[in-house]
Amino acid sequence: MMRPLIDKKIFFYILIFLFFGSLHSQNFNSKKIFNIKDINISGLNYDMIYSTSKELNNLKNKNIVEIDKDAIVNILNKNPLIDDFFIFKKYPSTLEISVYPTTFLANINIDGKNHYIGSNKKFIESQKVDNNIPIIFGKPSIDDFFYIKKNILNNDLDLKEISKLYFFPSKRWDIEFKNENLLKLPLNNIDKAISDYLKIYNSENFKNIKMFDMRIENRLILNEL
Repeated sequence: MMRPLIDKKIFFYILIFLFFGSLHSQNFNSKKIFNIKDINISGLNYDMIYSTSKELNNLKNKNIVEIDKDAIVNILNKNPLIDDFFIFKKYPSTLEISVYPTTFLANINIDGKNHYIGSNKKFIESQKVDNNIPIIFGKPSIDDFFYIKKNILNNDLDLKEISKLYFFPSKRWDIEFKNENLLKLPLNNIDKAISDYLKIYNSENFKNIKMFDMRIENRLILNEL
């Protein structure tokens, strides 16, 4: 997602450009006053944006008025750590870019390497596992994950309360909570199943139950594990 690219005073500077261009075109062009000289990026530390910064530097000496904003957007979108950004043209020759980091939502192993799933719907390779967020077992797509995430959050649950998420080829999910409760979800009506689980779990009569099997509609299987 991109926040609006602001071109304040753009018409004013275009008028200046045309005015001076008509009077002193040769002298004005030699100064290249509107060529980009500085690109300032804030919001992530240098290591996280090194490659992005290096690629953005290729835009230097291009005309700030004429530059295609898609060229900037495409470079920023390549960085999986960026969730959102804001671009401001500071005339006559500076680009100010504020970037907003993605939030890590879960761990997942892809081809033997750990990755985070970011709030920007990207897989981010990492050598570390974050134990504060769930570990996913299986091979869900990004859309599969965001579907279960939506249903979890709809029930006022925090992903940090979950230790593991199990995804099956049938596209069904199991949830293992940090209190070691295991919830086996149905393929459909996940939101209702999670809601029913919370009502049951919060009842005094079910405090010793550790496995809640809700795979079959209108049927609940319990186990004290």
